[in-house]
Amino acid sequence: MKALFGLLLLFLTACSTLSKPFLYEAKTASNSMYIFGTIHIGVPIQDVPSVVMDKFDQSERFDMEVDSKNYDTEKSYNKEAEKTVAEYYAILNSLHKANPEAADRLAARVEMKNYLQANKPLPVPQKKLSQRLTPKAWGYARAYFKQMDLETLEKVSPETIVSFISDVQVVTVEATPAWVARMDPKFSMDLNFQSRAREQGKQIYQLDDAEVLSGTCGDLVSSAQIVGYFDSKSAQDLVKEFEVLEKVYRSGDESEVAKISFKDDPALEKCLLQDRNRKWIPRLIADSEGAAMRGQPPLFAAFGTAHLFGPYGILELLKKEGYTVQRIER
Repeated sequence: MKALFGLLLLFLTACSTLSKPFLYEAKTASNSMYIFGTIHIGVPIQDVPSVVMDKFDQSERFDMEVDSKNYDTEKSYNKEAEKTVAEYYAILNSLHKANPEAADRLAARVEMKNYLQANKPLPVPQKKLSQRLTPKAWGYARAYFKQMDLETLEKVSPETIVSFISDVQVVTVEATPAWVARMDPKFSMDLNFQSRAREQGKQIYQLDDAEVLSGTCGDLVSSAQIVGYFDSKSAQDLVKEFEVLEKVYRSGDESEVAKISFKDDPALEKCLLQDRNRKWIPRLIADSEGAAMRGQPPLFAAFGTAHLFGPYGILELLKKEGYTVQRIER
């Protein structure tokens, strides 16, 4: 659970300037680029030091993991949203047959009080839910939705299972207002970079394709989320774990960040980090070379810090392509 949140959110932070940002210059004789390791939630852009922002502001091309305003990405999101709604209706109607009162309470919580009028049969998927989830995740899902008929449950996607559980559960966290505020998506470093890039008229390139977490990788992520949810400690303990991760990021210590991984789940680490890193390298190099050919300032790329380190990390992969890599702190 800790590793999953550490890599996917990397990390919650306090409101003070980063003293040792994960900023690197990678260069060859013909081109160079700046790479910044981000956290996906919790840090206002004001916390990013000028050494980083200056390199960003000087650039004309910006590469990021996922551009939420990308046409293909938006189209994919909208398609997934439509599927999720249809599957929510199917879940609620199936539950209604066994326990109408419970179904009505859940429908109110997810704001679908008209679910009885909106139900449509779900298409038969290529793979059943039990085949897509890991055995442990399937066990938890089956137990949680025990009042659903099995035929309907098997047609629901793993992503919808995760979303539904998250939507209907109420978690109370005793945290300071400042901590809660840092969870607000408006403090997402990546989204702030994206908005700033658009305001400055930069060319924005998405490193991931629109289906990056589809297929087996998406199923592994959903399985980990389900297992993590039911295996997790108290919400307050989770807050404390985030605070530890915050300190690791704030320290700027590469070796400490590199320790946070999916070593206990090699398949998940491979699809979330290693495979994506390998796909990103040609894009980064092409965009960096393109900027140099056009006489533009060096490319600026920003993505989760967990992608940077280790034998399959972006920095090591760039070195194998002939780049020299140097950290920049001032």
